[in-house]
Amino acid sequence: MVIAFSGLPIGVVAASQGLQSYSQIRNLEDDANIDDEIVIIYQNDGSVKDQGLTTNQIEAGKKLNDQVDIIKVKDGDQVDALVLELLKNRHVLAAQKNTYMKFPALPNDPKLAQA
Repeated sequence: MVIAFSGLPIGVVAASQGLQSYSQIRNLEDDANIDDEIVIIYQNDGSVKDQGLTTNQIEAGKKLNDQVDIIKVKDGDQVDALVLELLKNRHVLAAQKNTYMKFPALPNDPKLAQA
């Protein structure tokens, strides 16, 4: 008989830690493959500790500024489901899979590099 808590066997819950800060996981590499990454934009004073995420779910992360984080999900098959869960959180303004922005051309603006 297996007793489950939040859909996970008790041993799994005990082995994972609630994610309180990025010091609990490795830092997200700037050149990492972004396929399993999620960009989170927080409402006002939200942070990663408000998301109910665990160290079993998240492989790496990086705080970009006071309201934006990027997290890398351990199981790439769970990225879409995790985005949907994050969007239900009252501290989250937006969450989506990380993507590259591709521009066919850049404007001819000499001050663009200063932005």
